Amino acid sequence: SPMVEVVSKLQIQFESLTGDQFLSNAIFPLLHPDENLPEILAQAIGAALAKGPVGEEGTLLIQGHFSSGSADEIDRSDLRARMIKALLEKDANAWGTLAVMHGTESEFFQNLSALAKLGWACDPSAGKDSAHEGFKQEVKARYGLAIQEPTLGAASWKALHRSLLEGVQVKLGEDASKPPAWKTPRMNPATKGVFGWGSNAPAAGGPAGRTVDLCLYYGKNPGILPVSLGMPLTLDKNCLEDPVKVSKIPMAAVKGGGKGTVGAEKKTSGKIDLKKMVEYADANSFDESHGKCAAKVREAFQAGGGVVDQPYPIHAKDYGPTLTKNHFQEIELANYSEKLGDIMVFDAPPNEIHGHIQLFDGTQWVSDFKQPHRWPGSKYEKANVSHKAYRYHVE
Repeated sequence: SPMVEVVSKLQIQFESLTGDQFLSNAIFPLLHPDENLPEILAQAIGAALAKGPVGEEGTLLIQGHFSSGSADEIDRSDLRARMIKALLEKDANAWGTLAVMHGTESEFFQNLSALAKLGWACDPSAGKDSAHEGFKQEVKARYGLAIQEPTLGAASWKALHRSLLEGVQVKLGEDASKPPAWKTPRMNPATKGVFGWGSNAPAAGGPAGRTVDLCLYYGKNPGILPVSLGMPLTLDKNCLEDPVKVSKIPMAAVKGGGKGTVGAEKKTSGKIDLKKMVEYADANSFDESHGKCAAKVREAFQAGGGVVDQPYPIHAKDYGPTLTKNHFQEIELANYSEKLGDIMVFDAPPNEIHGHIQLFDGTQWVSDFKQPHRWPGSKYEKANVSHKAYRYHVE
């Protein structure tokens, strides 16, 4: 019989910052709309610093994608990747330099608007001058940063960098009143950790567009080459987008929080008070969805005594391993009848990445809002999105 060559694929982990994290034609990441930027960065840091299959740390490549393949847009996709790198490496100087050259007032004040929603006294709706002044007072009180410039400049951009790092610190369990202390992840040496694709390759989490992928691999450089602006971008320059050679797994889908190794999960020893959990969920839910189901259900879960390892899972669809670690068991959906404390996890519907999580309070399903139905929305029901039900069980 003819010989068949079996090609062993390189397996990489990835997470994506999608279009919501960037304005059109802009390069700076935004906290708006659902504040998952810090979670994704914390997830990447945790995964990169964990030990891989043979005990080594992973290597990151940050890939920028854009809706156009023109030279200008390839450059913009590269700049987006560099902005994310400056956050992961805690490099305020690189961030500030890029900001002065390429940043826009709109990007700055959209981030201030997001900070205002987190309790900062810098709401641009009251006027940009007062928002900027409030921001300066906040960073001085929080970090001891004195900004002397009267208008938007390098110092303000660097202070914004510090404020974004605070969110990552919180997700990593660090004291955010102190300088960030995480170890800088190792970056791909050939390209200094970044690669701008333009629209020449699909993003890992979906179509090419306003997207940055954080890709993690183990071992030696698999063949990623430095490129100059204007060079044709093909898979021989960067194999991480080659589906024949590479398979991709979301960081959060790897047991242990995307940390490179797969092993047996250890159960928590604490007990969960389901009544406290559902009472918290009911008391802290909105009247309608705000896109925060993962955060709200996690908070309720923790209020009842559940343990959620940091960095927290980014996407709602990735909470299954956390539930089983806390003595929740998956139950059959055939002839399913919900009980108080049940938690249901949905995969993402078409063209989305987050999925959904909800709990049953004894009367109705609750996520970040009180749902009228078991299905969280029509797009889930119409697509018959795959989902699992979990029930608390302690022997």
